[in-house]
Amino acid sequence: DQMPTDDDYFFSLSDFGSSWTKLTSLRLGNNFFRGSMIGLRSLPGLIASNLGSLEELDLSNNFFSGSMPHGFLDLTNLKALRLGRSGLKYDYDNGAREILRRVATQLPALQELDLADCNIQGTIPTELGLLSHLSN
Repeated sequence: DQMPTDDDYFFSLSDFGSSWTKLTSLRLGNNFFRGSMIGLRSLPGLIASNLGSLEELDLSNNFFSGSMPHGFLDLTNLKALRLGRSGLKYDYDNGAREILRRVATQLPALQELDLADCNIQGTIPTELGLLSHLSN
């Protein structure tokens, strides 16, 4: 059997009607989703641009590639963001520190942040201390 490609998962959120815009929890962890984290056709890209009411997003344990879509930072209602073991990778000198700073300042409601095994190295930005609601 051949592993599915990114195009095998392509769909339009509009295919599901306007109820998607009210979705508060999306758990897609532990699947075999593949492909870039960034791009209008990517599953994470579709989520970031269409699901502004999300409070919980779980894309952990998948096979994405690249970095976190900046659109995730617009999901200001997020209380849980799980991207651990999702394929997310960062060169610390090439954006990770800035993304972590922006997570801390743009997602103040976060209670859970999972970035395990995302290859983030270096000093943790002090701004993460602003996430006063973190419990996990």
